[in-house]
Amino acid sequence: MYRKYIKRILDIIIAAVFVIMLIPIYIIMYIITKIEFKGSAIFKQRRIGLNEKPYEIYKFKTMNDFTKETTKLSRFIRKTGIDEIPQFLNVLKGDMSIIGPRPFIVDDPLPIPYSKLRHTVRPGLTGLSQISGRYTLTHKRKLELDDEYINNPSNCHVMAINTVCNYDPDIIPYINSKIGSVFIRINGKEFELDNKDKPIFIDKQ
Repeated sequence: MYRKYIKRILDIIIAAVFVIMLIPIYIIMYIITKIEFKGSAIFKQRRIGLNEKPYEIYKFKTMNDFTKETTKLSRFIRKTGIDEIPQFLNVLKGDMSIIGPRPFIVDDPLPIPYSKLRHTVRPGLTGLSQISGRYTLTHKRKLELDDEYINNPSNCHVMAINTVCNYDPDIIPYINSKIGSVFIRINGKEFELDNKDKPIFIDKQ
């Protein structure tokens, strides 16, 4: 129930909220990249998606098409992750999820060790490895965190909801670890989400 329906609904809601909130940044970044790097403002790259089906991932361009050179601005855009925000459109299209294993590039050599289990879920805009250390983690540890997500997707998705709701104290997502259910508390009222996974997080108070 959660994996098939609720997760996708949450993805659409969260992505739609961010797209609307980030419209000014989309416009500013579009103008900046057009001037700074010439050509199209959006960089498209083929990645491996759900069920190993290729799709085009969207990013803001961070280098010149001809020289392939980067600038201080492009390095700042990459470091802050601003170049990734067009991927909310990938989420709305159904290519990606908010949380999930980061997708591999089509035709790139696959890392070792490698498990096709990651292709049984939609790739994510971010994942447990990104919020757990990103560049400081070994490849093996990243794969372990990806497997943790695949086995317990609801836990990770509550973390994504929490990112959106952190600024509003009246909207509090949490997992009740005693009865194994996912709740969202909005203005003091609790809404239960059907969840068959075994949550590991403690209630947020």
